Amino acid sequence: MGKIFFRYSDFFIASFSALITNLTILTFFAKYEEPLYFHPDEFMWLRLISHCGGEFPFYEQEWGLIVPLLCLIYPLKLIIPVYYFSLLRPVFLFFDMYLFLKVLRLIFSRKVALIIFFFEFSHIFALFKFFIIKDVKAIILAGMPSTLRIFNPIYFMAFFLIFIYYFLRFLDGAEKWKYNPAKYSKEKILSGIFLGISFYSQTHWAVFTLSIFIFFVLIMFFLERKNRLLIKEIISVLILGIIVGFPAILFNLYQKIMLSGSTLNLLVILNYGRNLDMLAFPLNLGNFITPLFLLALVSFIFSRRFSAKYIFIFSGFLGGYLLFFVEYILGIFIANISMHIVYPFKLMVKIGIGLLIDKIEEIKSERKINVLGVITSAIAIFMFLAFVCTKLLSFYYSISHFSVSYEKLENFKKIVHWLKNNSSRDSVITHEDFSFFFPSLYEPMALPR
Repeated sequence: MGKIFFRYSDFFIASFSALITNLTILTFFAKYEEPLYFHPDEFMWLRLISHCGGEFPFYEQEWGLIVPLLCLIYPLKLIIPVYYFSLLRPVFLFFDMYLFLKVLRLIFSRKVALIIFFFEFSHIFALFKFFIIKDVKAIILAGMPSTLRIFNPIYFMAFFLIFIYYFLRFLDGAEKWKYNPAKYSKEKILSGIFLGISFYSQTHWAVFTLSIFIFFVLIMFFLERKNRLLIKEIISVLILGIIVGFPAILFNLYQKIMLSGSTLNLLVILNYGRNLDMLAFPLNLGNFITPLFLLALVSFIFSRRFSAKYIFIFSGFLGGYLLFFVEYILGIFIANISMHIVYPFKLMVKIGIGLLIDKIEEIKSERKINVLGVITSAIAIFMFLAFVCTKLLSFYYSISHFSVSYEKLENFKKIVHWLKNNSSRDSVITHEDFSFFFPSLYEPMALPR
């Protein structure tokens, strides 16, 4: 039994983590037979799924955008009504966690991979706030995937991680097989394809992925001029990605012409002369942004690993950090990019921090300093306990917090069902109510059960 668990440990760890993260969602569905949504944008994404099937007139919808990757899950509507797509959240989150573990295992030992994995999903900063100032709202937000909304970023993040996985395998193979193209052609092709697929995703994922890749190409061009074969292979990945993604660029331009209003917020919009003082300065996006970046930068330098694989990791968090300042340096507003690239940036910056812990493990092995192993083991235990503690505290406080809204929902549902049976299809229904989360909106007309 132990051998089976060890062999498939990534699967079991991802399953356990996704399950405990979604305890609140699963519990409330079991009790009330209702899905749980955390943000109004999640309803917007549900509408976009319906656009894939042509259920709404394309030209009449303010949010009439079609996101090709989102349409891959449209056939699930034949099994699960769109209103209940929130229940897919544990499944999508499982894939993200599993893929993230696979990416980490390409770089680190098992112990270090687990440290970074639980660091990413533990929300230890919110946990500290809870114990210091009893911030219950912070622990509720951090303990559940409310900051990882079901479609953006949870659903789209999986494609980003698949690209990272295959590209790291490609770079790793380039080092091990002495740049023999025939040995790693599969990884090269797949990484190029998934780079291109990012163009079919929500636009900010494409902006982040393409930007850090081009940044990586530029660094490699100046550092590895003698290794022309490696640079040529890396550029071929970029070219393949652009070729695969080019139809998505044309499609988005077509949609931009067809649509107007707030729909354009989902596309890359360049607005010159915007009042940038109205935008949140990157340092204020979260107190963790700059400290984590600096720690990752120090970790990279201290690790003294400058092969292509590690330079790509460096490009991921440095290039991502520079994107926060694009709006301020160029005077161009790019569709709220500062707020949307936080998720891939956090992934890359924490991988960068892992380089420091991995270097400590390396020093322990080389110099037989056992106390360093004790320190890293203590960090691993702390991260795991922080993860479990955050999720359980969130679950505990969520029960009473959300139950009030679900009681309101029962009364609202009775009104909704009466209106559906006793009013015309073009009726307009409004209500005055607000809850910390949004099932009380119910969206009866847009999301039929």
